[in-house]
Amino acid sequence: MAHKVKDYLLVWHEGQLRADLNQTAAAISLFRQSYKPAKEDQGMGWNLYVDGTIAFLKGNRAAFHVAKAKLAALPRPANFTMEDPDGKPVSVKWPLNMNVFESLERRWGRPYKIAYNC
Repeated sequence: MAHKVKDYLLVWHEGQLRADLNQTAAAISLFRQSYKPAKEDQGMGWNLYVDGTIAFLKGNRAAFHVAKAKLAALPRPANFTMEDPDGKPVSVKWPLNMNVFESLERRWGRPYKIAYNC
C-alpha cells in the first residue's frame, strides 16, 4: 500500500486494482484490511462481500458459496435508501453486491478483471 490512508473503501479499491493486475496475494492482503467492524456494517453485508471476493481469488468455491448464501439471506434494512449525487432516490437491487457475486460465479476461474465485469 503506497498511501497511509486507513479508509476501508480506499484500501478495497487498491485491492481491486491489484486483483485486476493479477497481483492476487497483494489484493487479498488489502481486501482483508477492508473488513468493517460489525457495528459499522449495519446489516449491509460488506464483510460477506469481502469474504466472497477473497474466496473467488483463492478459487475456494465452498467459501464463496457460503458468503453468497449469507449475503442472499440478509434482510433489507427497513430504512435503506440510496441517492444519486443530486440527492434523488435510486432504485437498488438488494442485497448490495449480489450482482458482483453472480458475475464472479458465472466467470469462475477467469481473471478477476474479467469476472468482476458485471
